[in-house]
Amino acid sequence: MKRIYLYSFIVLVAFNTILASWYVLHGDIFFTSDIARDFHLLRELDEKKIMLIGPRSSGDLFHGPLWSYLNYPAFVLGKGDPIIVGWFWVLLASFSTVLSYFIGKALFSKNVGFGYALMVSVYFTFLTRAMSHPHGAMIVIPLWFFCFVRYVTKHTFIFLLAHVALSGILVQFELAPGLPLAILSVIAILYLVWKQHRYSHVFALLILPLILGNFIVFDFRHDHIFFQKVLGFITPYQGGELFDYTMFIKNRLVLLFSSPEILRRDPGGRNMILFFVMLAGIAIQLHDRKHIAFYLSFLYFYVGFFVLSFIDKGPILYFHQYPLFLLVFLIFSSLLTGRYKKACTVLFILIYAANTWSSLGDARASSGFIGTHKYSWKFLSGIAKQVFDGPENEFGYFVYAPDVLAYEPKYAIFYEATRHPQKKAASFQKMPVTYLIAAPHPPADPYMLDSWWRINQVNIASSPEEVTKFDNGYKIEKYYLTAQEQAVTFDSAIDPGLHFR
Repeated sequence: MKRIYLYSFIVLVAFNTILASWYVLHGDIFFTSDIARDFHLLRELDEKKIMLIGPRSSGDLFHGPLWSYLNYPAFVLGKGDPIIVGWFWVLLASFSTVLSYFIGKALFSKNVGFGYALMVSVYFTFLTRAMSHPHGAMIVIPLWFFCFVRYVTKHTFIFLLAHVALSGILVQFELAPGLPLAILSVIAILYLVWKQHRYSHVFALLILPLILGNFIVFDFRHDHIFFQKVLGFITPYQGGELFDYTMFIKNRLVLLFSSPEILRRDPGGRNMILFFVMLAGIAIQLHDRKHIAFYLSFLYFYVGFFVLSFIDKGPILYFHQYPLFLLVFLIFSSLLTGRYKKACTVLFILIYAANTWSSLGDARASSGFIGTHKYSWKFLSGIAKQVFDGPENEFGYFVYAPDVLAYEPKYAIFYEATRHPQKKAASFQKMPVTYLIAAPHPPADPYMLDSWWRINQVNIASSPEEVTKFDNGYKIEKYYLTAQEQAVTFDSAIDPGLHFR
C-alpha cells in the first residue's frame, strides 16, 4: 500500500510538472510589463555585473536584486532567451515541490509531506508561465517558517541563524511581505531570547544587516532616500495630516480570511469558507494539545503580517499577499493529522481535483494565448523577427506603448538584435529606414493613439511605406525618411529607459 501511495504521488507530481511546463513546451511565456522589466534588469546586470537594487516597489522604495541574481545563470545560458529562463522557473517549481515534501514530513509525517507537496505542485502549474520576484519570497517562506518552528521547539542555534538569514532573503525578494515578516521575526526572537535566557543567541540578528548591506550602501550613496521613505511609512502622517487607518480595516479583514487561494478558482467565495474550516481545524488541534508551537507561530506571523501591513497606508495588493499562500497550504495539509483526518482527506482530494481541473482548463485555453496575445512572448518575438527579416542592414526604430515604458516590445527587439549581429538596429533613432512598432492603445482616448505619438512626439508627419497590422492591435510601420525628416528631433521623454525600473 505504501508503494502505491508513493507511485501515485510521483505520477501526480510528474503530471503537474508537464502542466507547469505547458507554455515553455510551446515556446511561450506570459511577457507582461513586469516580466519584461525583469529581463531588462537582467540585461543591466549582464552589463554592470553588480546591482544594488532591483525593481521599484510601491511608495518609491526598491526591492532587492536577488531575483535578478537568481535568474542570471539561466539568462546567460540562454543568451537572453526568455524560454530558457522559463524552463528555469519550472525547475524552481520542482525544487519548491520537493522542499515542501521534506518540510511537511519533518514537521508532521510522510502523508502530510505528500499532501503539502501535491498542493504546492498543482498550484505552481498556474505560476510558471510568468514568475517574478514575489515568487522568490513564496518559495522561501515555507523554509523560513520551518526554521523558526524548529528553533522554538528545539532551541538550536543553527535554525535561528538560518531563520534570520532567510528573513533577510525575504526582504531582498519582496519588501511588502518580507519587511513585516522580518520585523515580526526580530520581535519574536528577542522575546524568545529573553524568555529562555539564551542571551548569546541575540547575536544571530547581526546577520540581518549583512544580508541587507546592499540597501545600506545604496542608501548612503543616494542621500538616505531609502531611510527617509521608510520613516515616511512608519510615521502616522500623510501629506501633513494624521492618516485615517480605519478606512482599510475592512480591506485587511476580508483579505485575511479570503485571500489564500486554497482553491485557485473561487466561485462564490468558497476560499473564505475553507479558511474558516482551516481555523476550526487549528482550534481542534490546539484543544488536543497537538503541535502548539507550530500553529501559534503561524497565527502570529499570518495575523501579524496583516496588522503591520497598515504601515503601507493603502490597500493590500495581490502580489503583496500571495507569497504567503504556500504557508497557508502547509497549515491546511497539516490537518491530515488531526482528529477528523478522514473528513480532511476527502476535502483535500476534492480541492486537489478542483485545482487540477482548473489547471487543465488553463492548458486548454492556452491556444487562445500562445503566439497571438499581446503579452505572448512568442508573438512579440515574432514581431521583432519580422522587423529584422527586412532587406536593410541598418535601420532605426521607435517603440510605442500606452504606458510609455514599452518594456515588452523593447526587449523583443533587443533580443532579436543579438541574433542578427550583422545588422545595425538603432534604438530610438531616425535613419533612412525607420520602423515604428506600436502596441495596442485604449480605443476611447485620442491622446493615447500611436498616430498622435508619431506626429507629436516622434515628429514623423509622412505616411508609412508599409503597414503590418495584427489581430491583437499591434502594428508595424515602415518609413523611408529623407535627410530633412531625419534631422527633425523627437521628444526624448518617449524613451524613459529603466528609470522607473
